Amino acid sequence: LYLRVSESGNIDTSSESMLSRPGEARKASSTPSQRRRKVVEENLDDVVRRLQRLPPNKACADCTSKPASQVNLTHGTFVCQPCSGVHREFNHKIKGIGHSSFAADEVSMLRHPSSGNEAVNAHYLAKYLRSDRMQAPTHNSDLKHLRSWIRKKYIEKTWCSDKGGASAAAASAAAAKSKSKAASSSSSSSSSSSSNGGRIGGRSSKSKVNESSRRKARANESPKQQPQQPPSAAPPPKPLSRGAADLFDGFDSIAPAPANG
Repeated sequence: LYLRVSESGNIDTSSESMLSRPGEARKASSTPSQRRRKVVEENLDDVVRRLQRLPPNKACADCTSKPASQVNLTHGTFVCQPCSGVHREFNHKIKGIGHSSFAADEVSMLRHPSSGNEAVNAHYLAKYLRSDRMQAPTHNSDLKHLRSWIRKKYIEKTWCSDKGGASAAAASAAAAKSKSKAASSSSSSSSSSSSNGGRIGGRSSKSKVNESSRRKARANESPKQQPQQPPSAAPPPKPLSRGAADLFDGFDSIAPAPANG
């Protein structure tokens, strides 16, 4: 470490005055959660490395070449680099040891009794005979042979046993994940339905109160008056009969009385 010397010649030994070496940057302190996450990831990767060091997993599960530096997570085997490229052609999930980080469900799948090179080969090569027309590859230089072998072994399942089980670990891990997702979705849907039920109940009670108040207001209102009809015109007088007309004929001939002088 380099210490800072003051103008008076005294050496300042405080932590703030300590300088790093030239070209060396100070490392930022990580938070406790980041440190815990890093420890968990390192522990999971260490578990995969320990599984890789087991005698059946040191050689490739498909061509017996060494080292088996890749993990076939679709079937739970350890394979070499060329075989991993062929598995990728068939959309199998591959991760490199030392280059990728493994999740907890992936590690639990690799630790399953049905995983590992020995268990997987016992399942997929249960009916294989050395006298078969296709011979098992013993090296990884012939990619065409590897491609045909992996296709018949995993895709067509030519020598597979009738018992299910080589990919039981992957199936169980997927089932556990789907169950956890279903449980979380059901809990969220129940909470949302309960909240929606409370909202609907509140709205229905409010609508009932409003309806009753409207009914009371209509009962208190006075009945509306009917609009008055305009008076109808009087019917025209009927014409007099002939007898009545004869009675008034004499009055027309009478002269008016003379006025007094």
